[in-house]
Amino acid sequence: MVKLKKEVKGFIYDTCNGHVKKVFNSLTEQEVKTINKVLDEDDMLITENDDLNELFEFETEDQLNNDHESLNKVFEWCEQ
Repeated sequence: MVKLKKEVKGFIYDTCNGHVKKVFNSLTEQEVKTINKVLDEDDMLITENDDLNELFEFETEDQLNNDHESLNKVFEWCEQ
């Protein structure tokens, strides 16, 4: 299972090209609202650990560590 790293408060993920576009180490509610208004249709802002394991299917820590989408920069492996 994966979760956001402690220092990562959110990130923008390009669902079309499959990569992390921008990482946020701090985010206010107002910033989240502003970002959501200007996101491209293929981008999604992820700020919560909920549903991460359904959106991104990693079965092992090695898969995460060898990820080519830069998700290993924002996620850490955790045992349930």
